Amino acid sequence: MDSAVAREQVLDAAEELFYGRGIQSVGMDEIRGASGVSLKRLYQLFPAKEQLVEAYPERRDGRRRGRLAEFVELRQAPEERVLAVFDWLKQWFG
Repeated sequence: MDSAVAREQVLDAAEELFYGRGIQSVGMDEIRGASGVSLKRLYQLFPAKEQLVEAYPERRDGRRRGRLAEFVELRQAPEERVLAVFDWLKQWFG
């Protein structure tokens, strides 16, 4: 399995488990089971749980920022772009 694919699988599983049960209550073995990635590979990607805890919100933040940028880029005028940020936030929070 490719490292990038394994990393995404681990982060997907961590995001679901951390969101559903909280970071403290989820162990690395549970993430291994939910991701389908071997424990050895998991620890190669994230030698400590703290690294996984840092990586998962960074990825979420990057995805959100990307979606926001795409939404804003659809506008031409600078004023429309500024207002688009608030439109996007309204949709996201709604």
